[in-house]
Amino acid sequence: MRPTIQFINNSTVISNEQLKPIVDAVQIQVSRDFSPIWNMNANLTLLPQGQKPDPKNWWCGIFNDSTQAGALGFHDYGNGGQPLGKVFAKSDIMAGSSISVTISHEILEMLADPYINSCMLSSDGKRFFATEVCDAVEDDQFGYNITLPSGQTILVSDFQTRAWYGSCPFVTGETIYDFMKHCSQPYEVKIGGYASAYTVGASDWTEFTADSHNVAARKPAGSRFERRRRFRANQCGKLSTVDVESNA
Repeated sequence: MRPTIQFINNSTVISNEQLKPIVDAVQIQVSRDFSPIWNMNANLTLLPQGQKPDPKNWWCGIFNDSTQAGALGFHDYGNGGQPLGKVFAKSDIMAGSSISVTISHEILEMLADPYINSCMLSSDGKRFFATEVCDAVEDDQFGYNITLPSGQTILVSDFQTRAWYGSCPFVTGETIYDFMKHCSQPYEVKIGGYASAYTVGASDWTEFTADSHNVAARKPAGSRFERRRRFRANQCGKLSTVDVESNA
């Protein structure tokens, strides 16, 4: 499966000219780095200003201000059923965060879990971890640069491998838990990141951070986060075609 993800720029703080090298860099990341590990590739395209997206494709909308408290971006799916990412460029700037890392984060997580319904069972069989493959290493400091043919460098998000979830290690002669090798063991969460897990028999999901494991907590301020439907997989989000095609 190789979906086409169309970028729709509705932001006034980043132009298509500025957005284009970010899309190109994330395309390199997806095809060169992410696909061999997660077996999921995509074609990324930036729509000209004013052009409507194709409802058969996946979308990533770039907006100004966040519609979710503390969120720089998230991924969901629209009323048409297609996977849908949202990135808030002005909120990124105000938070001092990298727009390119947020875009990379949301694209990789859309590919790993398009319909936000996938979990991976821990090696002890007691916890299900949400397949959100950038959250544990989402902070900008853990990202890495993609160099474009022009020589321009673009910062993209680090991401976890299957080995981070305690199974199916990515074999390269060594076991790596995230692409940049910041984690040294399964389930490790780096500073500025978090992870979501459901313990068998519990009533709800638990989120934990680097310094506070197994605590029910809000996601870190400024996090890029998914909108997982806890026990309500049949409910569709309120994001719609109109929402993406209009200004935020």
